[in-house]
Amino acid sequence: MTLGSEWAALSLYISGVALTGERGGLIAPTVYFIWVYSTQVRVIPLKWIVAGVLVALVGGTVIANYRQGDGLSPGSPNAVIQNAVGGVSSSAWLTEQTVIYVPSMAGYMHGSTYLAAVESQLPGPVARAVGAPTRTASAVFRNIIGFSDPNQGFAESYPSEAYLNFGLAGCLSAGIFLGALMGWAWRKRRVTATRPRDLLYPVLLAGLVYGFRSDALTQIKDVLYPMLAVWVLMRWYRLRFNGRRATSRSGLDPPGV
Repeated sequence: MTLGSEWAALSLYISGVALTGERGGLIAPTVYFIWVYSTQVRVIPLKWIVAGVLVALVGGTVIANYRQGDGLSPGSPNAVIQNAVGGVSSSAWLTEQTVIYVPSMAGYMHGSTYLAAVESQLPGPVARAVGAPTRTASAVFRNIIGFSDPNQGFAESYPSEAYLNFGLAGCLSAGIFLGALMGWAWRKRRVTATRPRDLLYPVLLAGLVYGFRSDALTQIKDVLYPMLAVWVLMRWYRLRFNGRRATSRSGLDPPGV
């Protein structure tokens, strides 16, 4: 694949996601692209970062207005700021609501939502057979607050799910775990990736913004699936390279040459 076709594929993806009115699908690829550029090309200047943040805030507001049927105008600067603050406050609001209901009206889950998130990675029929979808953090939270609208819902966040399971101790432990995991992935990374673990840090970093506002089910999927894709791709290229090298050693031209 040539560089031009790669840019064309990236542009097509960005355009397709933007037309759907969803912002979440753009966050992780953008963060990953920034990481790749800063490590493989050059360190990104501060003025570029500031400009990028401003463009992201305005672009996010435009998409939000489009989804609400208000056209493609970002509106006033105050509207842009309110939209940005609203996105950041989601996790705080969910945690506040969880604290209101737990443990006064419902007991702590003692890690059961994390177990359900792991079980949900099984094939669909198996996961449904063990009842995993009904025991995830988001499903439990909706049951606790009595929310049953099938067309809307709430996805528990990283801190609120930790409180739902273990209270304040869970929030503290979740913060320590996240910091330790990111630190370990940073130390194990390599600029020139030769194994999936070398890319764990940028994958975690790319999914952090969206994953922080999601429950463990989404967080696991957003890391597990990309890492599996990286493993398959690296494995395929390694087998292909070894095959070409073996053919070359035998004195024959490799296929396609």
